[in-house]
Amino acid sequence: MARLRLNIIFKLMVILATLHTSFADCSSKDFGRRSCGYISRKLLAMDKRKTDTEAQAPAFGKKPTIHTQENNEAPTGYKTRICESSGWYPEPKIQWTDSEENTLKSEDFVKYIDNITLYRVSSSIKQDDCSPATCRIRNERLDITRQKSVVISIGCWAAHHILRLVAVTAAVAILMCVVCYCWYTCKRKCCKKSKKTPKNPQKYRRLINLAEQPYVYNNRESWLL
Repeated sequence: MARLRLNIIFKLMVILATLHTSFADCSSKDFGRRSCGYISRKLLAMDKRKTDTEAQAPAFGKKPTIHTQENNEAPTGYKTRICESSGWYPEPKIQWTDSEENTLKSEDFVKYIDNITLYRVSSSIKQDDCSPATCRIRNERLDITRQKSVVISIGCWAAHHILRLVAVTAAVAILMCVVCYCWYTCKRKCCKKSKKTPKNPQKYRRLINLAEQPYVYNNRESWLL
């Protein structure tokens, strides 16, 4: 049995010597010792992990999920929205945008690798209940993007449109008041001008000339003042 064991170890040492030069000077008695092939075994293990990682095929993960939690530190009405997704390779990019496609600043970003070297990512933002937002996760190597949007409640939608309607109505009312004021001012100026100027200036001028002519009263020449 001992001879059989030595033969097996010898064959194993021959195979290891072909894989790395540090095993070439080791005998069957030295096998398993720290001084013989210890570093080489670690290097071989690292090279194997590196090869497995490089051979990992790109993958796009699950559709993002968004859940909301109360945030006591934020202002009243604000909550923390967390976007999560798993099953990505290589590491994806995660981004929050509003309804106008403007990028929102996220509070934190968390990532880790699971047992099969796939990435799981998480990002959060602080918003109120009536603010729309979209979470996008993108795999640039595959050029694939997955996204999830926050659904706004009917109450928020109605309140938003009512406020907009009130603002538009107020703006129209102010504009009409300005127009009416301008019209009234112009009309008043025109009326004052028309009172100062006679309607028939030629007839008015004849009366003035006639009044200035001399006439005889009781055989005396008099002037009309």
